[in-house]
Amino acid sequence: MTQAFPSIADLSSRLIDLGGYGKNAQQVFETSALIAAAQVTWDREEIQRLQEDRSIHPKVWDKLVLIHKDQQRLQDLIPSKDLPSNYTALYALVVMSADEIQALVADGLLSSQNKPSSKALLDWTKTFRKGDQGFVKELPFTLVLQEVLTEQQEQDLLTAIAEVAERFGVEVSSGKGVKQAEVTEQERSKRAFQLEGDLIRALQPIWDRSLLPERDTFSLASLSDLVNGSRATFTGFINSVIRDKETFWQEAGKEFCLKVALDYNREESRIQRGNYKTRIKQVIERHGTAVPGLEEYANMVLSTFMSA
Repeated sequence: MTQAFPSIADLSSRLIDLGGYGKNAQQVFETSALIAAAQVTWDREEIQRLQEDRSIHPKVWDKLVLIHKDQQRLQDLIPSKDLPSNYTALYALVVMSADEIQALVADGLLSSQNKPSSKALLDWTKTFRKGDQGFVKELPFTLVLQEVLTEQQEQDLLTAIAEVAERFGVEVSSGKGVKQAEVTEQERSKRAFQLEGDLIRALQPIWDRSLLPERDTFSLASLSDLVNGSRATFTGFINSVIRDKETFWQEAGKEFCLKVALDYNREESRIQRGNYKTRIKQVIERHGTAVPGLEEYANMVLSTFMSA
């Protein structure tokens, strides 16, 4: 058997003590360094034995190895305080280019106050790669010709229009349009980042009130799991903490609206997004007048976060 460092006992003990791979970026980096060392020094049988003992899927093992290999790049691009706190989000950054990470940081979507989940990061990357990041708004217009122009005259006309537009920082496209849907998807992705951070801050008091058995019942390891989980888990967990379904709307009505808005901005189906709008309208109809401020807040969520 190969003499290995770290030993199986050392690494297994660390995983048990941490209850996973780490509760912050530094702990994850330290764990990934140990796993990367094990990858190159252990026998295959030793690796498989630890993976089985600690229920580590081989793909998770490989992701941790890649996190270690990319650690220096991530630390060069992102301030330590702004790094995500779990391995899944760190891996989502590993698969991003330096330009993408820099755009993410520049947009304020990754900070010490806003540490998005891996799903949010992957969704952002998907929309970023689809669209032209310099594009803000499309203003279509039609040229009505009083007479037929020659090909050269058409070209001269378009050149003249482009020259005027350039003075306003506008690009003219002829015969093809920029896909407004892609830009709207980017906007929804950015709103989702904001909503996720807002929800985590708003729900912190309720999370702090919760007990470990309640968290275990809903398989929640962190507040981020609650925010990014299903709406059924969201309402079920909060009701279990409040212990009074009658006061749910008083204590968490606004947070419920934010959760619906978050789901709306992550939804690809236009029909389903329409259903989310309907759900907010139902909240207004059923609880708006009974809960002070809820109707105004729900309408604000509709207009600010669910308009497109």
